[in-house]
Amino acid sequence: MPNSKFVKLVRYGIVVAALMGIWMLLSGRTETKYLLIGFIGSLAIATDTFPWKGERPFPIIRFLSFLPWHLWQIILSNLHVVRLVWSPRLKIRPRFIRIAPGMTDERALTELGCAVSLTPGTLTVDIDTETMLVHALDADNAAELESHIMEDHVAKIFR
Repeated sequence: MPNSKFVKLVRYGIVVAALMGIWMLLSGRTETKYLLIGFIGSLAIATDTFPWKGERPFPIIRFLSFLPWHLWQIILSNLHVVRLVWSPRLKIRPRFIRIAPGMTDERALTELGCAVSLTPGTLTVDIDTETMLVHALDADNAAELESHIMEDHVAKIFR
């Protein structure tokens, strides 16, 4: 029966190798400095997401199932921002809004803040377990955030 530390180390190596493979595939570069950058990045990401001291592992499968939905939201939001900007009457009404995120997991809060910032028309300015301060480009962007739909999708990742 293999040692559990050995099994964890092998799994960690597989994660690093997979991340490195993705890096090489996406970058298309094989020069030494790019391979080194990719390797260091792969180690950093694997170390940050791998369960070490009794932590729960990062739910990569649920995160991957979140991505298509979020990519669709990004596309819709891009179209909305284009309509706002190209409109003869500029309808942009920027505002700051405060939202109660309703989650306490630091990884979930980080993912929520990143998801909001990646969506055009919104930017996470500050976030903690109590409130989330977001800059929204107009009332539609603000209403979308106040509906907590994105928060619900992010919360499903970490359940």
